[in-house]
Amino acid sequence: MTKTGEYSWEGSHVLRRENPETGYTVRLHFAEGNADQQIVEEIQDILAEAYMRNRMTKGGEGLGSGKK
Repeated sequence: MTKTGEYSWEGSHVLRRENPETGYTVRLHFAEGNADQQIVEEIQDILAEAYMRNRMTKGGEGLGSGKK
């Protein structure tokens, strides 16, 4: 397992992060044929979607709302 900050690779296609404070573990599984750039783009899409969903559940204060 290779450490990358708080993230670890399990094998070559599973990125894992554990949060000891909350007890949650997140694993991102990637297809074996994905190149590094495809993995980066997929992670960016996942993070953007999670951010937007989180902001929408907090009263629609998403990007461009002018609220902080």
